[in-house]
Amino acid sequence: MENRILFIANDAGLYGANQSLINIISSLKEKNVFVTVVFPIKGAICDVFDEKGWDYHIVYFRTELCARPSGVIELSINILRNYKKKYINANALNALFDIVEVNKINIIHSNSSVVSIGVDLAKKMVIQHVWHLREHIHPNFDMYVYGGLEKYKRKIQKNKNIICITKSVAHGFGVDKTAFVLLDAVRKMPKFKEPVQKDKYFLFCGSIVKNKGIEEAIEAFYEISINYPNYKFLVVGEGAPDYETYLKERVKGLGMEKKIEFLGFRKDVDNLMANATAFLMCSRNEALGRVTVEAMINFCLVIGYNDSGTAEIVEDGKTGLLYKSKEELVKHMGYSIANYPALEIILNNAYKFALNNFLEEKFSTDLNNYYNNLD
Repeated sequence: MENRILFIANDAGLYGANQSLINIISSLKEKNVFVTVVFPIKGAICDVFDEKGWDYHIVYFRTELCARPSGVIELSINILRNYKKKYINANALNALFDIVEVNKINIIHSNSSVVSIGVDLAKKMVIQHVWHLREHIHPNFDMYVYGGLEKYKRKIQKNKNIICITKSVAHGFGVDKTAFVLLDAVRKMPKFKEPVQKDKYFLFCGSIVKNKGIEEAIEAFYEISINYPNYKFLVVGEGAPDYETYLKERVKGLGMEKKIEFLGFRKDVDNLMANATAFLMCSRNEALGRVTVEAMINFCLVIGYNDSGTAEIVEDGKTGLLYKSKEELVKHMGYSIANYPALEIILNNAYKFALNNFLEEKFSTDLNNYYNNLD
């Protein structure tokens, strides 16, 4: 029997899991697999689907994420919110039942660890469910789930079909022995490129949030700029307005307004990466880091924090440089400026590694094989 897949997305933005979702859908359609997607609201990713002519549905439901329980009052409010979430999701299931029946779906694929409605849907319809774990859920990220993380982990552990994007994520959810680790598809096979002469700037790309390590990157650049005053630091991405304002004030306080530029959302990230001296991945507990792989594909040196998914992707001295302290980060930044010719070996190694592990073509084959072997 041919597989007919319903993906359930956790939001409708164009970051993280949904960027990967676009690659997944593209790769499966190349193999003529029927795919449709449910989003909880209409958002930016729907415009992409509209442009491509891909099928999707809007069904309002709630994820398992909740507000920080800062006290007894907030905890009580979360309990009420949980009841409301259950009511909303119970109503959403009726619409999802119809989508499954009309499209003759035989596999539900939940595209995030914070989406659990797919479990209930698959159970009711007596069909297979695949849970794709992509995030580290941790208080350091201001991520909380109803009922507490340990209880939620036990719920996930009861599922027999689990995909994790890295070993680090599998370990975080306690499913090391049962999960299938499948590295994300990042793009199709690119046209062959070569390293280009680098411009005098370092690059940060991603959500402008505290746990991404942007403050450490700013501090490190401030120190490196003392010896290399002609260099700049470009920050690509968006975040909460209050936090961006705080960062810009901090940059102003350092007297670095002309050297540290906040570019917001950009469509020319590939070019920015290709010409950067190095890409800084300063996030702690990064689940995988699509932008790390994109930097590799663009022959951009990755200087990454030695932890979690980043440490699985970057091999220190071979496909990038890893650090554990701000002092080590500054040292690597200086090295990337002074030793560019010697780094071409690392850039080529990283490019080959990315092509061997993160292309849609390989991903679709591995995912289809996984689908075909579900019990």
